[in-house]
Amino acid sequence: MAAMLFSALRFLLPRPRKLTYMAISHVEIKRHCAGPRPELVEYQSPDESEDEPRPLFLAYDIYDLATSDSDPRWSQARARLNRFAEGRPIPVRKFGNRKDRDRKQPSTLAYLPPFKGKGQCAEIWEFRIQIPGFEQLRIFGRFARMDWFIAIAWRDRDQLDYTEAMSECDDTWRRLFGIKEPHKGASIDAYLSKAQPVR
Repeated sequence: MAAMLFSALRFLLPRPRKLTYMAISHVEIKRHCAGPRPELVEYQSPDESEDEPRPLFLAYDIYDLATSDSDPRWSQARARLNRFAEGRPIPVRKFGNRKDRDRKQPSTLAYLPPFKGKGQCAEIWEFRIQIPGFEQLRIFGRFARMDWFIAIAWRDRDQLDYTEAMSECDDTWRRLFGIKEPHKGASIDAYLSKAQPVR
């Protein structure tokens, strides 16, 4: 009898709502760009472009380094960030490739697969700054939505621990945006317009 009663009542009870993906709004991001030393800075290229600009936000320390001329590596990083912000084509490593297979055509942007034991460290990307004869740089971040990138952390490549860098990126994201998830896509084109896949 009790089983029949439960079976009848379960159709009357509200079904649990399925959690849906919620994109982070421009207002939420801009909130972290306020104050004398903001956590994020909205970066804009000083050069004009005929392409549609992409919103790009940098952690304050990354912005400070990228806009200085004290290190040629950061001058190169600024050129890569300018290209992104201007909406120009960006060489992107193909999904599934952990290294660039064609050294003559290196990628500027690469998706980093989550490492084992840290499934939440997903949807992290790296800008790859390479200059012959200089130590390489990596800038880590996530897409808030298509074409909207937030750069959160950076490392010298020679001393890079990917596990630690990706964990910092994820921790900072959680501190800034709470439970809001980064943008997710099934292909490179779902993240970035004018992407140029490289091997």
